[in-house]
Amino acid sequence: RNSGYIALHTAIASGASAFVIPEEPCTLEELAENVKKALRRKKLFGLIISAEGNHLGNGYVIQEGLKQYFPEQDIRVTVIGHLQRGGAPTAADRILAARLGYAAVEGLMQGKRNVMAGIVHDKVVFTPFDECINREKKPGAVRIELARILGM
Repeated sequence: RNSGYIALHTAIASGASAFVIPEEPCTLEELAENVKKALRRKKLFGLIISAEGNHLGNGYVIQEGLKQYFPEQDIRVTVIGHLQRGGAPTAADRILAARLGYAAVEGLMQGKRNVMAGIVHDKVVFTPFDECINREKKPGAVRIELARILGM
């Protein structure tokens, strides 16, 4: 909830008009201006990606704030977690799940505790939970700029 890393990557991948992440403060007015630019470019929609922990609030708070700028528009909020639960796994998803499931069982049999199985450079690694929870992964300035350029 303190990093917009995943939300920023989602904004880049989706070509979002704007994004709201904890690392880059913005105003509702700036969000609205980005959506207006997208609409002037004849985009069919103005997509805004919002990370948890951003300074403006959750998607529903942002939705209410944007209604003043777009009273004629149908502004909708989608909580991505709801979409993720309903998606069909790809072959890569299934292979990753099999590798990590196997590694987790092997790790337990080897006495590993309080660790998470993951893949780094195509190899299974075990990372202590404390490190997983406390490590911060902040998006870099280059990726933030890339998301801005692609959203224009």
